[in-house]
Formats: sequence, C-alpha cells, structure tokens
Amino acid sequence: MKKLSPRPFHKVDQLQLALANMAEGSASPKLQGGDDFAKIFELWILIKAGPFHFRRYWSAETFIQSLNSIELTLLLNGVDPIQDLVLFPLTQTGKLYNNPFRSYSKLPPGPPAWPIFGYLPGLPDTNPWGVFNKWSAIYGDVFYVPSFRNHVIVLNSAEATNDLLEKRGSIYSGRPYTVMLYELMDLARTTIFARYGSEKWRSHRKIYTQQMGITAVKKYRVYQSGAARNFLRTLLESPEDFSVHCRTLATEIIMNAAYGYQIAPKNDEMVELSESVNVGLGKAAQPGFFMIDNFPIPVTNVKMTVRHIPLFFPFTSFKTYAAEVRRAVDRQHFIPFRRVVEQMRKGTAKISLVSGSLSELDGVDFMNGMEEFDIEAFENRPDVRAISDIAGGIFRAGSATMVSVLQSFILAMVVSPASQKRAQEELDHVLSFSNNEIGKLPTFEDLEYLPYIKAMAQELLRWFPVAPTAVPHATTLEDTYKGYRIPKGSILIPNVRPDRFLPDETGKVAPEPLAAFGFGRRICPGRHLAEGSIQIMVASVLAVFNISPALDVNGNPIDVGHAFDGDSGLFK
Repeated sequence: MKKLSPRPFHKVDQLQLALANMAEGSASPKLQGGDDFAKIFELWILIKAGPFHFRRYWSAETFIQSLNSIELTLLLNGVDPIQDLVLFPLTQTGKLYNNPFRSYSKLPPGPPAWPIFGYLPGLPDTNPWGVFNKWSAIYGDVFYVPSFRNHVIVLNSAEATNDLLEKRGSIYSGRPYTVMLYELMDLARTTIFARYGSEKWRSHRKIYTQQMGITAVKKYRVYQSGAARNFLRTLLESPEDFSVHCRTLATEIIMNAAYGYQIAPKNDEMVELSESVNVGLGKAAQPGFFMIDNFPIPVTNVKMTVRHIPLFFPFTSFKTYAAEVRRAVDRQHFIPFRRVVEQMRKGTAKISLVSGSLSELDGVDFMNGMEEFDIEAFENRPDVRAISDIAGGIFRAGSATMVSVLQSFILAMVVSPASQKRAQEELDHVLSFSNNEIGKLPTFEDLEYLPYIKAMAQELLRWFPVAPTAVPHATTLEDTYKGYRIPKGSILIPNVRPDRFLPDETGKVAPEPLAAFGFGRRICPGRHLAEGSIQIMVASVLAVFNISPALDVNGNPIDVGHAFDGDSGLFK
C-alpha cells in the first residue's frame, strides 16, 4: 500500500463536491487495493482536520451517506481485512462526533452511553417495562437509549404515545428493520412486519376488515363458545394442568377462526409447531439480539452482502438459525392452508378467514377441474399468498396473546376473591333471569347484560398487558417533539398501561383498552376476535368454578402474588 499523503483541498466547496460524488457513486468505482484505499483514508483525514468549516457548509444527510459509502466499499469490494478493521471504527466515530446534527439538534435525554457502542448493557431482556418506568422518573416521559446501530426512543406516557403514534401516524407507523426478520426469514410478507402504506399492507388490512371486522367477527362465535366449553371440561378433569389447557383453548379458537381446523386434545402437530415458531421469532424480533442486526451495513445493500456470507465463516450460525425458522414458518402457513383448499374442492370447508377470503377471489372455481388443479401455482398467486400469510400471522400472534390473558385471569381471581365474588353474583342474576333456571352457561347475547364481567376482561389487559411495550414502531421521516429531534428510522417503544376500565365515582367509564392491542395505524386487526374470546371465557369460567389458591403442607394458602411473568405469559 502506498504512503498516505493527503492532498489538501483549498476550498470547502471542493471537499463538498468530492464527498457528494462519492455518496452518489459517480466518483467511487470499485476499489482496486491500496491506491483507492489511500484516497478514502485521505478523505477521512480531511474530514477530521476541518470539522468547523465542514459543519458550516455541509448537508448532514449527504455526510452520513458518504461515510456509509466508505463502509460499503470496504465491506463489498475486496479491501484487505486488516484495513477494514482499521477504517470501520473510524467511520463510526466520524458519524458520532462529526455529524452536524449533534451540534444543531437535540436528542431526548437518556442513560449514559459509550462512544460508538451506545448504552452497553443494551435494552433489558427481562421486565423492560419496569426498567423503562425507572428511567422515566429520571429522564422524563420521552427518553433516548442509544445503541450500536439504532436510535431507540421510549414513550413512557399516554400523552406522548398518542401525540406521535396516533396523531402523527403517517410517519410513525413503520417497523424497525432487522436483517434476520426481513432478509433471512422473509417476515415482510406478514401483516405485522409489512411496510406501512405498501400494497401488501393495504391488501392485508382490506382482508382483515372483510373477515375480522367488528360485524364479520360474529360468525366465529360458535368456535369461541365451543372452545370455552371444552376449556371448562378440561379444567374439571385436571385443574392442575390449567396452563396447558390455556394454550389449548387459545390455539383452538385461533385455528378454527383462521382455518376452520379443530385441533386434537393433545399433542396436536400445529400447536407444537406454533410454539416453536413463536420462540424462534421472539428472539429475532428483539432489536440487536443477533450481531448481524448491529452491524452498520447500508440497508440498500444488506441483502446482497448477507447472501454472500459463506456458512463456513465464523459467527455465521445466525444464517442456519434463520433458515430453520423460515422453514418452520412456511410449514405453519402452508399445511393448514392446503387443508382448507382441499376441503373447498370437496365442498366440506367450514367457516373461516381462509375459506371466506378464497371464496371471494375472482376466477377461482374449486369444484371444477380438480384433476388439473396445481396447488403450488395457485399458492404463488399474489392474492392467494396474501391470504395464506394473513392466516399464518393470526395463528402466531393470536395464540400467544390469548395464552397470556387466560393465565393472568387465573392469577387475578386468586389474588382478588372480592372481585371474583362480585362477578359471580352478576352472573347468577343475569343467567337465572335470561334462562329462567340456574345452571345454564353464558352466551354472547348475555354479555350485553354483564357490564362487570366485560370490565373485568378489560382490566386483565391493563393489569397484565400481553405486550407491555407493544411491537416497536419506526419513523419513516425525521421529526421533532417538544424540542427533541426524532431521527428518521428511530425505533419507538411505547410503554403505556391503559387506565382502569371500571366506572369512577362519577359513573364515567374510561375508554376501551386499545393500547393493549397496539397503537395508531398498526393496531391489531384481530382485536375484535380477541376481546370477544376473553369475555366469553371469563364469563364461562366464573359461572362454573370458584378459583382459590392451593394449600401448602400445613394447610395454608400459597402466596402467588408475584408468581406470574407477564412478559413470557408463564407462571414461575
């Protein structure tokens, strides 16, 4: 490599032109070794030597693009690895200390961070909402947690969450980009991770409205009531296995609504597959969990870069992990979907989201041409693939949500016997009046006359929200809020628990707990199914059972006040 002897730029505009050309790619051909590396390093020295002039005349966006261009040439164009190790940290330091935004804009306050690496402990893995509440007492309701690659901003008040995710939803409805989810696992095909405003996102929301809207969801009540009855039977047979029964109930409702599929009482293939997929995706969805998601490769080139990393390279186990999860997701989508298609060809399909959506497709006649039917070609149709992806997404998100709520309900009744007694008194009164006899089970029609039961179902979502920090949002444009800068691409984590839902002293009832189902234009499209399922389950269980704590060897009630992990939905 030649000696590094930078040629001075005598005018700032010359430096600006050189950097602009590099950012646009017009003056940055593929590197050919030491000569071009020396030119890039020379450019770096000039940036470091004249930051004051640079900040006066330079555009921040173009500056960051130029540093990304340096990184890209190092990563993709064959520069010596030793040189890569030298220049990579320099480009990161340059972004941190020479970014003009650092001088002229103000990020929200937050925990102390190291240069380049950000807040080294990283986002908390356990009880994140508790940690965020402590930080909020120090830094305020909007605070910043810098990480190695991402801007993470936590919204710890209902006001901030509503101002940004609701009122400014047009620019706060993105999702954080991760290599694992979007490139290696192909989760951009699902509703929850689809790019906001894209054709895919719009088509998914349209199907949800048609098949899971507040009116359309009533057609699934027969499944919800049936699952609640099965839940009562299994609780009676083996109450000690209530956690397993909760999972079975949740999956039964979701699988019936999505596919018209009745699961087996034990060891059902789709139940086991769902649980394994949820574990795999849970890790990949955590920002920064995998090192590849911390490496600052420009997003526009990351797919090409990752695709060419050989599996025999060190530290590439993430690719094997992603491939395994992706195969499991494909099976989760296609196995039940193909069953519905086959049933529709035979005329035996039950009511479900998939059968309802497929029956509305143009140019599809399942009853004719069965011998020539090509299932793989059919699945590759964009409109058909959308239906398959939507149903698979409901299966994953819905089952995890229901399990957490059901388990928190059991705990709530153990620690609050007074609430349990009041709810049962309401049930006894309404059921004896509507059915003229005691012993009948509640129906959806009875829920209209059970305000305390409905309030209790809402309280469950406040007390142990399924996802206290919700699914993170991402900004699609730069913004400011209360004098603070919100950079483009920032990860927004809402950490808000809805207010209580019982009437106050004046008789006023608080709004419904929509925060439990997400915010703004990313609100859960299956929330109407979930709310109805929770309400009928609560009413059915309390109509039949008294729930009390188990006794220890001395006959004393066991304290279970801190036995529930709301994050994982498991009892400790």
